Amino acid sequence: MTALSVRGHAPGSSRWLLLAMTGGAALQVAILLQRGAALPEALWLSALLALTMIAAWHFRSVWLRVVGVTGAIGGAGMLVGLVLDVRGGALQPSCHALTLAEPLNVVSWMNGLMWLTCVPACVWSCRSCGRQGGGVVRHGLCAAMMFGGMVLGGRWLTPLLGDKLSWLGANHVAMLLGMMAGAAIAHLPFRALWGRVIIRVPMPSEVPEGGADLRLGFQRIPPRSCILQPAVKDAHGAVLAKLRELTLYGRGEGSNAQERAYVSVPLDASALARLTPNPASIELRVLELDGSPVSEAGFLDLVEHELVPRG
Repeated sequence: MTALSVRGHAPGSSRWLLLAMTGGAALQVAILLQRGAALPEALWLSALLALTMIAAWHFRSVWLRVVGVTGAIGGAGMLVGLVLDVRGGALQPSCHALTLAEPLNVVSWMNGLMWLTCVPACVWSCRSCGRQGGGVVRHGLCAAMMFGGMVLGGRWLTPLLGDKLSWLGANHVAMLLGMMAGAAIAHLPFRALWGRVIIRVPMPSEVPEGGADLRLGFQRIPPRSCILQPAVKDAHGAVLAKLRELTLYGRGEGSNAQERAYVSVPLDASALARLTPNPASIELRVLELDGSPVSEAGFLDLVEHELVPRG
């Protein structure tokens, strides 16, 4: 029995992702300033991306992280592409016109670099999607919605922002907001699948009157410890009772690394007897991890469980 899904990243990959997002945001600000945008426009863009990134890490939200990656890394590729499209000429929209009546220009450096930077970064930021099923469809939908949001944002929002920002600032921020909104909407139906490690164990057929501990053994455990929340469920998956939190100690690093870890779920016969309908299983969810959450496939394999009577 294995975990159905795992949230987030191992500590190293999270740091690299955050560094890449910070670099992408800084590159956008530098290009805007170099191309003559006013400092307040660059600061406004910086605030938008920074708030998204801070919220993603504070709330440990994969959904917000995908939105932030779209804006910071995909936005950087889009802006670099725009510079390549218009080098030696006046700044004009390279992927679309500003009115719906004008044709769409799909083949451009702007679009190409936006795809090449944003799509791999989004897949990297949400590697658990593939293990939850439908990962290709999910990322494909995100890419399509991101592109559609960029086009519509550029066409609809640029005129609204044009009175307050320079043309370059207005057009880039408009497309960036459209991209981020498209990615957010595309992933919104899947938010409930993120952030969960779910392990189900059948309820023992009989628990001694004096109580017992359900001893669970895991292998392929993450390097760092995590907190598990056990819950008793009926046959239809409804929660009948929540049990106290448990600590699953990580395997550690180097020569002292442990290959297996154990937790014991305390079971009280009289308390279980009062539950209706009859308990059918125990479900354990990861509520918190020390440091950044793990995302590698195969972690938290349940390899043994044993009912140990007390006394």
